[in-house]
Amino acid sequence: MQKLIEHLLKNKIINQQQAVIARNNSSNGNSNLCQWLIHDNIIAAEQLAKVISDVFKLTTEDIGEYKINDALIKRVGIKKIIALKLLPLRQDNHALSIAIYDPAQLINIDQLRFQVQQYIKPVIVSYSQLMSVIKKLEITQYNSSERHLHTYQVAETTADNHYKHGPIITYVNNILQQAIDKQATDIHFEHCQHVFRIRFRVDGLLHTLYQPNQEMSKRIISRLKIMAKLDIAEQRLPQDGQFKYQAIDVRVSSCPTRHGEKIVARLLNHQHHLRELDQLGFTPQQQQVFVEAINKPQGLILVTGPTGSGKTSTLYAALQSLNSEHKNICTVEDPIEITLPDINQVNVIKKAGLDFAHVLRALLRQDPDIIMIGEIRDLETAEIAIRAAQTGHLVLSTLHTNSSKEAITRLINIGINLYDLISSVRLITAQRLLRKLCQHCQNNSDNCQYCFDGYQGRLAVHELLSIDNNAFASLSSSTIIHQIQQQKIDKLQDQADQLITQGLTSKAEVKRVIAT
Repeated sequence: MQKLIEHLLKNKIINQQQAVIARNNSSNGNSNLCQWLIHDNIIAAEQLAKVISDVFKLTTEDIGEYKINDALIKRVGIKKIIALKLLPLRQDNHALSIAIYDPAQLINIDQLRFQVQQYIKPVIVSYSQLMSVIKKLEITQYNSSERHLHTYQVAETTADNHYKHGPIITYVNNILQQAIDKQATDIHFEHCQHVFRIRFRVDGLLHTLYQPNQEMSKRIISRLKIMAKLDIAEQRLPQDGQFKYQAIDVRVSSCPTRHGEKIVARLLNHQHHLRELDQLGFTPQQQQVFVEAINKPQGLILVTGPTGSGKTSTLYAALQSLNSEHKNICTVEDPIEITLPDINQVNVIKKAGLDFAHVLRALLRQDPDIIMIGEIRDLETAEIAIRAAQTGHLVLSTLHTNSSKEAITRLINIGINLYDLISSVRLITAQRLLRKLCQHCQNNSDNCQYCFDGYQGRLAVHELLSIDNNAFASLSSSTIIHQIQQQKIDKLQDQADQLITQGLTSKAEVKRVIAT
């Protein structure tokens, strides 16, 4: 798409400021550059089709007098036509001509090629003409029972026959590619009582994408196990493996279930998850407090919240901001999710007896300035972390609690002395991730190609609890706990309410994520 942007800029169709916006749109997998150009009246749909045709050397066609071909519509599938915004034009001897309006749709063309098992010839058409035809199709008999189909809902099981004897390698690769395009964090391949389904976890929730037939499911499971170097003959015991697809690390877990073997593939997209501090969702005041805390020479910084609330992303952002040639930064993680340059990262290997406590003892003999612990899970790890924070090290870690104040109670309950805790902890931050309302459909998600259920992307909310070590030095245990519990902080709900007011998320989403 950069090629298109440069052409538009060179021919003065867009200016420099619009080019910056266009580049941002084209680099965002959920954005659509061509629709932005048309909807903002930067270029007419017909003119854009001509430009795309010239830039990408594709043929163009006027479909103002398009006549519906029942056989072709059924062959491609009305669901795909509406969801992917493409249109079958004609069947020649050696090719099926498909109308598209955006060169980014060539990815969809590749997926469709394997469905119809034939060479596909892409043809560029006007966006307005294409949408006019698709709208007519939506109100015809072809879509009478499917009008409210989710854009990326269950793919047609009739297409399975095309794959039945086809290249399963390509089929699995297409699933992986679509998951990456949709910024999914996990893919679930699972046998249910009557169906085999494939679900993507996007923005924290699972969405069903495919339901291949049972015979095909065995081939999919086998292919994934081969890619992850697992024993394909072993179906009674859980297995773990991994492989790399493009630049993405894929962690694979297999588990026998009542109805058949289930596989979960976790996609570790390093570039997607590595963020700067100002991208974490802190308010300006919160960010100032957080930055001041992590730049102190010693102390314990805790990030709390449930699984999937973005804790590790916050820690990585902190380490990235602190990283310099003058500091020795070490981490102990289970597993290492993102490789950070110039930082010493150690992966926990429980089977070899290399747990958090063992690694931490070793790291303390490695002259560290900063230590990041993936998670404090037990008394031994907590004690070592606190001892390190008391003896001149900055320690960052995570804890599974619902709020920042509950972290104090949790550590006391696992056996940490209150005075040791107060003398070492500098800051506790709790956080949650809220789905962001789709800017294109504003939660009216029928046939929206950008989102799932009216949401696109996520926003973080935080609550920060600062610990003033000197203020508690001479107080009794009960008084310290009481004062901490009474300390006024901006709660998660307060920040979430502001996002609702700004129209960035919904009350239903806040209620789902934040228990009040």
